[in-house]
Amino acid sequence: MEQKANRHLETEPVGTLMRKYAVPCVISLLAMTMSIYAKKQQAIKNRKKLGTIDERFLREGEALLFGELGVSLGIAPEEVPNYIQARISEQNSNRP
Repeated sequence: MEQKANRHLETEPVGTLMRKYAVPCVISLLAMTMSIYAKKQQAIKNRKKLGTIDERFLREGEALLFGELGVSLGIAPEEVPNYIQARISEQNSNRP
């Protein structure tokens, strides 16, 4: 039964499958990671520590996200944070 339900996966163009399945997944992963990061910044501001579970999900979320972005950008996942920071700095320096 499941094979019939997934038959379209064999015939759909990869781009269509990416837009339908991968992109929403990456967006959700980004939203989760950003949310936990904001929670961490608030905890730091309040001189508190982020909970163990949040720390774990933040690390795992970043690892998955940086892996996906690294593939898309053609760079190693560990280079992604510096790449993002450089792009943000570049954008900020170009503002009037």
